[in-house]
Amino acid sequence: MIAAAFDAAEHRDPGHLRTWVALVDGAKHQIDVVNAEARRRNIAPTIAVDRIHVVEYIWAAAHCFFPETDPAIEAFVAEKALAVLEFKATILAGAIRRKATILAGAIRRKATMCHLKPKEHERANECARYLKNKEPCFD
Repeated sequence: MIAAAFDAAEHRDPGHLRTWVALVDGAKHQIDVVNAEARRRNIAPTIAVDRIHVVEYIWAAAHCFFPETDPAIEAFVAEKALAVLEFKATILAGAIRRKATILAGAIRRKATMCHLKPKEHERANECARYLKNKEPCFD
């Protein structure tokens, strides 16, 4: 499927004059396959993670901190999701990695400040790891 997508892109831009973007869900295997196909074709696409998948991780982290019926859960998710959307704006200043690191750190700090047991903040840590691991894909 990835090769077919590259074939279609080649057909639309045979001279590679445009910026190519591969939108992925963040799965490591998927990113590896896109990178391998790009190398095979000597193309350097920008790989972007679908923000919907990022927000799913933020929702999971939020459930570590708030009961499901607490209205604060929505405010937490909205604030963090907005920060993710702002990553695109900050890339122009070269600060994308720092922004993702700050957001990941904020989520981990909240888990510490809430005095959660390690098992209780697994999803918060998973979200923070995801943000840091996908930093290069937040262009």
